[in-house]
Amino acid sequence: MFAYYQALNLERYYYDNMNPFAGWIFRPNSTVMGSGSSAFATQIREDTDSVRKLVTVYISDEMVESGKAFEAEETRIRKAFADDLERKKLQHKKNIIDSMHPYNEETEIFEYPNSKVHVLSNFTYSMQIAADNSNNGITTVDGIDYYKGYPLDAIEIDDKGLEEKQESNLNKEIMIARSNFKSDYAKIKKHLGSLKNYHYYLKDKQTGQIHTNMKNIENLKFSDEDYGASIINGEIKFSAFLRNVLNENEDLPWYYDENKEPRYLYGAESYYTYCFGSLDENRYDIYIQVNANEKSIVEGDVYSKLYNQWAQSKGDFKKNITIFLTALTTWILSLTVLVAIAGIKEKEGVKSARIDKIPNSIHFLISGFACAVFAILPLYIYEYFFGWDFLPTYNIGIASIPANLILIEWLMSVSREVKNKNYFKNTITYKLFIKRISSIRAWITSGVSKLTHKSIKRKIFMVVTFYIILNAIIVAFMAVYYHVTPYYDEIGYNTCIGFVLLNSIFAILYVRKISGALDNVLSALTKAEQGDFDFELQTQYMPSAIRPLAEKTNNLTDGLEVAINDAVHSERMKAELITNVSHDLKTPLTSIVTYTDLLKQCKIEDETARDYINVLDEKAERLKNLIDDLVEASKVSSGNITLVMAEIDLNEFVGQIFGEYEESFKALGLDLKYNVPEKSSVVVADGQKTYRIIENLFSNVEKYAMPKTRVYLDLTTDERFATLTMKNVSRDEMNFNLEMLSERFVRGDAARSSEGSGLGLSIAKSLAELQGGKFTIDIDGDLFKVAVSLPLKP
Repeated sequence: MFAYYQALNLERYYYDNMNPFAGWIFRPNSTVMGSGSSAFATQIREDTDSVRKLVTVYISDEMVESGKAFEAEETRIRKAFADDLERKKLQHKKNIIDSMHPYNEETEIFEYPNSKVHVLSNFTYSMQIAADNSNNGITTVDGIDYYKGYPLDAIEIDDKGLEEKQESNLNKEIMIARSNFKSDYAKIKKHLGSLKNYHYYLKDKQTGQIHTNMKNIENLKFSDEDYGASIINGEIKFSAFLRNVLNENEDLPWYYDENKEPRYLYGAESYYTYCFGSLDENRYDIYIQVNANEKSIVEGDVYSKLYNQWAQSKGDFKKNITIFLTALTTWILSLTVLVAIAGIKEKEGVKSARIDKIPNSIHFLISGFACAVFAILPLYIYEYFFGWDFLPTYNIGIASIPANLILIEWLMSVSREVKNKNYFKNTITYKLFIKRISSIRAWITSGVSKLTHKSIKRKIFMVVTFYIILNAIIVAFMAVYYHVTPYYDEIGYNTCIGFVLLNSIFAILYVRKISGALDNVLSALTKAEQGDFDFELQTQYMPSAIRPLAEKTNNLTDGLEVAINDAVHSERMKAELITNVSHDLKTPLTSIVTYTDLLKQCKIEDETARDYINVLDEKAERLKNLIDDLVEASKVSSGNITLVMAEIDLNEFVGQIFGEYEESFKALGLDLKYNVPEKSSVVVADGQKTYRIIENLFSNVEKYAMPKTRVYLDLTTDERFATLTMKNVSRDEMNFNLEMLSERFVRGDAARSSEGSGLGLSIAKSLAELQGGKFTIDIDGDLFKVAVSLPLKP
């Protein structure tokens, strides 16, 4: 707090007595004038302006009393208001022209395509800039004033209201000026008469009238140790004291003008304005001398007061520097100790506080903002009530305590984080990026990283990286170029855009080439999927990144063709083997069946022998059916079968087969729910093969359905097919793959304890598909559902 208070003291002294453009910031100026902007120097300029008013406005007591002085002032006021009115009218016309939106950015010319008046053709933006800098934006051609190429006289405005308002304001201004004219004159005379250290002499060369507050005007010389400036008979002179201020150590002197804007002194013209204001050097001889050193200063006026304040500040400067540095060092040491002891020690590091969980960057921004608010806000509050011209108080220092506490809290938090080796890990950069760098890298390279071929991955990475880096370099160049170039450069801009477009075109062409190559590979794989292997990709014209993929595709299709041919050959050999074996088995089986029938005709009285003969007959018949199924399955799978297509009434067909199985179903307690539409369902199919399909469905229910359950048989039709659906509850648990049921030699009875070859559903499916139909199986728990669809008669 005390360091802050002393810093404000130094800031106050610096503001009044330091040159902000000096090479060493802590070097005080050697005189009360400072750099030309001190309070002492400002008072000189204010009093010189008062002298100007006394000479040019009020002139003399007689002129003021008679009212002639105010007449000149009134003329000046009226002229100022008239100039202001013309300025407002001109601005009104400019606004109207601006509202036409005449500027064409492409041609950089102000255009008025529908104008009925004469405008300046090809009037460019640069021409208007030149007019703005030299003639208030007006371009005069052949005695006609133009703004942005449009004639101002062609703009008609209703200025009656504006003139009335301006006239009203003018009358008020004249009334106020008249009422205050004499009192202001008296105040200026009184103030200038009270000055003991400011001496002036002015002589009007035209009238010979002299204005001065000096007793001796015979010898107009000033001391080189005081402020002195004069212009006698056109010759300007400065005292050594003042010349030293204007040129001290090559620093640039400056001051604040009446608008509180900084003005810098460089050259004779600015020196004259600084010393004499707007006094006319051709009309007046001017002499100004101000006591500005310890020996010449006279007590009793504003200059002695300002000089004493400056002398005291200068004497306290070194002491204040010492106090400030001591307080600052103490404050820094205190912060260092607090940071060093921050945190309760634990086995590993120190105990963290809840506030340490805030990410460090966010914590820094919050603490920095709060410190700035509490350190600067009191100054603005003080300035609002008292203005910036204040002397530091301890109240301002006390107000900085919250900022100090916030800073201590933030430093201790940083100390705890550093001691726990957690400072970097608690940054937003670490949490959002570095901690997740593997995930980010995986996301960026997803798709590419999955490619196992190194050449493809490397090529794609190289192209993408080159494209990004090149565009980044171009954009960075554009940013730097326009930062250092203060004007619009169409050639440079278009060149950069051209490079970006060219880079993008190359990237698009490369992507197009890769896409075309990938499309060719995909088309080849589609043909292979459909069984067409008669193709070969032309890899020599493909990008190097895709060429290995195309070569692998060619090799893959060649291998697939060989494998498929081998599989077809193997399947054909299996079918031929089954057919040959079945044919070879039929001859001995026929003999077995024949001799079994002969034995049954013999009069054999042994009961056991007759039972053996019956078993032999039964097994022979079963073997005969199995061989027939094998032969038929072989023919169906190889396509070696002849279909006799005819129109079949599926309603009657199903009813006939149902009649054959009705007794066996009743014996098993199976309740068949028969749902067939009244309208005939005529299909186009092979009658024998269709009979075999439906008979296999009924046979499957008879073998595997749970006794004493319902069996549902539904016949439905749609636009193309007649569908026969059969549902039953399975006797055994169906814990097998659904797709395996329609394969050959697969049975619902895994123990194979019942009769059956496992070929029934496979044969039914193949026969249905050969006739242009469909065969589907579905299982829901123990519910078995099979559907056969055959094409309807057109």
